[in-house]
Amino acid sequence: MSQIYTHNNEQLDYSNVQVHPIVTNELSINELWNSGIRQKYLNKRSDKSFRIADGPPFATGMPHYGHYLAGSLKDTVTRYKTMSGYDVDKTAGWDVHGVPMEMFVNKKLNIKTKEDISRIGIEKYCNECKDSVLSCASDWTTLMNRYGRWANFENPYTTMDFKYCEKVWEMFNILYNNDFISRVPSKCIFDCSRNIIK
Repeated sequence: MSQIYTHNNEQLDYSNVQVHPIVTNELSINELWNSGIRQKYLNKRSDKSFRIADGPPFATGMPHYGHYLAGSLKDTVTRYKTMSGYDVDKTAGWDVHGVPMEMFVNKKLNIKTKEDISRIGIEKYCNECKDSVLSCASDWTTLMNRYGRWANFENPYTTMDFKYCEKVWEMFNILYNNDFISRVPSKCIFDCSRNIIK
């Protein structure tokens, strides 16, 4: 077992740390899953389908307890439905829009104001957002697989995909046309001085 790990492009050396037997057991179970069991599960198809709206996590930070808890519940439902004979979409996704992405890039580039964004240029800023958007995705995939979340991380969707955006607007239009959307006064709850668009 390798003792050199990479996290956020930084190599961490744990060669002097003693590995607890439970970790060795966990890794051997994971090897068993990866011997074909996980892929067989992911490839299972049926005429009956079941879809779950999995609110995707941001790929700009590491998972925490809340992600593991929610992921375990979702994974339990999708496994149960798969074992009950349903074709379940197990495609993983990443939420890459909005304030968390901007805050991640702002910290990375030491941006404090909108003027700082203007100074480096909006095109460069947007490209930096796109380049940074999946900065933690490989760590997420490794950790999700290790704790047993069986999802397809090989071809994930992202919320910046045009197809995804079009589908969201299509659903919003259906809700609006059926009077499920209304205008109400609102206040910005984030630090709006950092947002590109007001």
